[in-house]
Amino acid sequence: MSKSNSSISIQNFNPRYNFIVFPNPIIKSFRIESIQTRIVNLVIYNISGQSVYENKEFKTNHELNLEYLSAGLYYLKINDKGFMSTYKITRL
Repeated sequence: MSKSNSSISIQNFNPRYNFIVFPNPIIKSFRIESIQTRIVNLVIYNISGQSVYENKEFKTNHELNLEYLSAGLYYLKINDKGFMSTYKITRL
């Protein structure tokens, strides 16, 4: 598990669900790594709570391009067979 005091390089790790979301902040794209490659439901919300991206069959250990999103704060929600995990992500 790696976490820096600097807001420039934060790596989110949730040991309960074994997901690593990086890099954060995001310039163009990011990855969701998992010990096992699996299909998860992935939703990204803007700060107003509006869904800006959804993929019900996202395969972990792959890259997701977010170039089309405006700079700002977003919330990433991962649903893996009923287990939900939320991450705060920043798009530069």
